[in-house]
Amino acid sequence: MNRLRPTTVAAIWMLFLSGLPASSDYGPLTLFQLLIASDVVVIGDVQRLEESQYDLKLTQSFRGANPSETLQILRENVYPHETRSGDFAVGQPITLFGNRAEDMLVRPLGRAAEGEILRDAEHVYVRAMSRPPATLIRVDVPGGEGKAYRIEAEVFDQALEGFFGCYDLTEQEDFSRRCSNQALASYQQSSWLAAHLAGIAERRIRRGD
Repeated sequence: MNRLRPTTVAAIWMLFLSGLPASSDYGPLTLFQLLIASDVVVIGDVQRLEESQYDLKLTQSFRGANPSETLQILRENVYPHETRSGDFAVGQPITLFGNRAEDMLVRPLGRAAEGEILRDAEHVYVRAMSRPPATLIRVDVPGGEGKAYRIEAEVFDQALEGFFGCYDLTEQEDFSRRCSNQALASYQQSSWLAAHLAGIAERRIRRGD
């Protein structure tokens, strides 16, 4: 098993769990960074939207929650509106990348709430990716400011499910592959996004990060 170096772990947590507003020198967390830093990764519909928090009625869970749960999510109003992944209302479906906080609340990852990824029936809207394919273009974020990568929802969901089936992430930030070479090859061939995520993961494992 490959263990992240202590300095790397410290840097990840300082960046991911900071509650300070985004600044001009802050780059949004990439999809891969969200994947390896979250202990809760789910899809759900926003419910009971309040000033400080909202409920997320789950429709699918990739990691850290029962699919039938309704999670209470902290709403980070300290973020300037223009730095968020987008705005949403009751009923908006999102993919949430977050960590458990006090009183079983869940805090979205990222200083600009990149862990709240907006989606619709056909697409998800990802703020940042590491070396995205040249054919992937950025579009306006629905209901918000800025741009995001628009990815087919089916491709996105299948890539996440396969990633957590092939790689083992623990609370200690250990990172290793648990699937066979044959299963990895099958995952990589399932979509361009699966190949992208697996490529980053395999490079990290070979380096011992």
